[in-house]
Amino acid sequence: MKKVFSLVLIAMTVSLALVSCGGGGSATPVDMETKLQTYFQKGDFKKAINYTVEISVPNENTEMMKSMGDMFAEKMKQAMDEKGGMKDFKVTEVSNDGATAELKIDVTFGDGTTEEQTAKYTMVDGKWKKAE
Repeated sequence: MKKVFSLVLIAMTVSLALVSCGGGGSATPVDMETKLQTYFQKGDFKKAINYTVEISVPNENTEMMKSMGDMFAEKMKQAMDEKGGMKDFKVTEVSNDGATAELKIDVTFGDGTTEEQTAKYTMVDGKWKKAE
């Protein structure tokens, strides 16, 4: 189960709807992360995965999510359900130098536990992309 939860964390931080459909290059890292975390909060893991794949710099994790989307979404749902789902999230810190950005996000789960997550973004061809 630790592996499944690790995959959930990777997906949440790899960060998971197409950016060009939602405002294109004008979307900021905070906008993008808020949209992604909202999908998780609503329990819409399929949209979270699709969004992560679209906004991320391609890598082996995003390719895995893309090819195994439904199965991955179900595993994420199970892991989140064990913590009572996501109750709330808040971007608590933003560091942005125009080429890279790092966000700290506090996530509160339904069981009352909290977790600090980090999301990294990089500017690619004039658009922000999730870096990990």
